[in-house]
Amino acid sequence: MANSPMPDKGLLSDTVTEVTRSRAKKTISTAKSDKIIRPKKDKLVRDSFTMPESEYSLIAAVKRRCLVKGVAVKKSEVLRAAVIGFAALSDSELTAALNTLVVIKTGRPPQGKK
Repeated sequence: MANSPMPDKGLLSDTVTEVTRSRAKKTISTAKSDKIIRPKKDKLVRDSFTMPESEYSLIAAVKRRCLVKGVAVKKSEVLRAAVIGFAALSDSELTAALNTLVVIKTGRPPQGKK
């Protein structure tokens, strides 16, 4: 057995590496073709706003109405649905709705001295 021809260890490891790499490439290419294409998610934006307390309480009222129907919603979901509905209005309906709003001073209230 000492005289039996054994391949060089470097040659053997190179062959094994090539076979492993070719199998990995086949697996990756098969996985890429089977991959589910998902739509790209929208970027999320944080914002703050000012509104009268009476209008703010309407958000809670809408949330309660949804709970009665068995749908739990978040404040942001209520506002998003309202904006989508608002955007679907015709131009005349949109301006009529905006004309019913009372103009308020925007921005943060001044900080008192401590």
